[in-house]
Amino acid sequence: GEATAVAARDAGFEVRLVPNDALAEALASALIGAGVAGRRLLYPRADKAAPALADRIRAAGADVVDPVAYCTTGESDSADVRRLLGTRRVDAVVFCSPSAVESLVALDAESRARLLDGAVVASIGPRTSAALRAAGVEPHCEPAGDRSFDAVVEAATRRLATLPLS
Repeated sequence: GEATAVAARDAGFEVRLVPNDALAEALASALIGAGVAGRRLLYPRADKAAPALADRIRAAGADVVDPVAYCTTGESDSADVRRLLGTRRVDAVVFCSPSAVESLVALDAESRARLLDGAVVASIGPRTSAALRAAGVEPHCEPAGDRSFDAVVEAATRRLATLPLS
């Protein structure tokens, strides 16, 4: 998406293509539309990245090299969550990846309840929302189109503004 394009430009790369939506499927469609058949593409990815992007581009005739560039790890320490919260209540919880949902699921029931009870649950995008639903948590908001951290925080803030003060 646009946030990645800005980071790439800041690192000195020329960005020639930014899809309208920051989803792997949108990027695959944009690349295929630009003509990838017979080309070699480097797709450095997370260890937990879904294969859809590389698979679609390969099916369109590209040679895709997709090394794991980083590993997503998470720690879920229920005692730490309870200690950090103390007696405070959480107003919003922002999920930016399915792996963040995995960390939530790994918490004990008391810690999950302390985090989510009465909180606005914000999801960065459809894959994260699907992971939340699979975990039994319905997201309250998700930004449309822009899948940046700023956009999900803005969506959570808008949702919070509609709730009565308690």
